[in-house]
Amino acid sequence: MGNWGKWNSNSASMRPPIKTISIIIVIVLCIWLFKRYYPYFKYVRLGLDRDDLKKLSSPDIEGSWRQMHPDFMEKLTKVKRLVNLPSFTINSGLRSHRHNKKVGGVANSSHLFGRAADIHTPNPWYQRRVARAAVKAGFTRMGIGKNFIHIDDDPTKPQPAVWGYGGKKPPFNPFNLVT
Repeated sequence: MGNWGKWNSNSASMRPPIKTISIIIVIVLCIWLFKRYYPYFKYVRLGLDRDDLKKLSSPDIEGSWRQMHPDFMEKLTKVKRLVNLPSFTINSGLRSHRHNKKVGGVANSSHLFGRAADIHTPNPWYQRRVARAAVKAGFTRMGIGKNFIHIDDDPTKPQPAVWGYGGKKPPFNPFNLVT
């Protein structure tokens, strides 16, 4: 029959050597791992940590942070770098329709399309710091709540825009903070 360790084109079986099959398997596995984990390493390198990425996922769809819009993610990493405080906490990112309804989100929420996040702001000083960083990073839409700031870059909605929650006006205009 011939030597199994060599590729023999005259052989009826035409079996490639085990070494060739192993190399092909390793290459396919590397490609799969790269496609699956590259976004994770990219955003970790840019400054988001594992907890940030977990919070950007809808609670009912594990790993859904991968569906966040890349332009939004680039701006969000800039915000975190500009705030430069260890207490930077993301409350919410991408939402499924079911989760959005559960938390009382609007029907056309930018969270549904991976273009929004809510950042925890424990006090007014921190709130202004996050808002200033968001404007510098390129965000033009912000909702200011009691202890969070909603930032989004949804191009289908009016810009610039600032709003408050619960029928209240926002306590400040973030676009007037940047010097």
